[in-house]
Amino acid sequence: MPRTFLLLLYFLTSALLLLGGCDSSQVSDAPVNETQPNDSALPDDSNNPAPLPPETSNPPPPDEQACQPTASEQLMLDLVNAARAQTRDCGGQTYSATSALKWNCNLLAAADKHSRDMATNNFFNHTGSDGLSVSNRVTTTGYQWRAVGENIAAGQPAEEVVMQDWIGSPGHCKNIMNPTYEDFGSAVIFTDQADFSSYWTQVFAAAR
Repeated sequence: MPRTFLLLLYFLTSALLLLGGCDSSQVSDAPVNETQPNDSALPDDSNNPAPLPPETSNPPPPDEQACQPTASEQLMLDLVNAARAQTRDCGGQTYSATSALKWNCNLLAAADKHSRDMATNNFFNHTGSDGLSVSNRVTTTGYQWRAVGENIAAGQPAEEVVMQDWIGSPGHCKNIMNPTYEDFGSAVIFTDQADFSSYWTQVFAAAR
């Protein structure tokens, strides 16, 4: 094949990839899950082990009315619990059907903070623009955790699409199916001011 034709094909392909930037989507290379010392239920895959939550009195419970999930949030919770209701293979590791997660407004706050941070500051990473991890974000809400995990994704247009991407990724699937987790919160921010059109965060946790 002539060299001139190959060069032309290369430049045309590069141009198409650039034009498609905001319509692409991805999930993070690896989800995050962290546990307190002496809790062996989950592997500690964090590069920066989380500090222990402060020993403080429990904050007042969130307002019950404000804590009700929106239709979009309820759909995400339903999709997660539907996935957990079936035996599932996550990258060669089999997870039995397990209990449903409960919606938690502290975890919603942590998820919303991170999705909003990624969209506002145009980055895609489990570490926030302030250098903090999911465990720090959850601790800040007052939730006293013994295990915590996070899935993130960007660019997907709807809950069903992003859940399909997460379930298809072994590490993210393991977070969704992990029987240690009891509580759940998730958030999405849509934007036209960043590299991706949407930034999704799921937060999973079990209380101490």
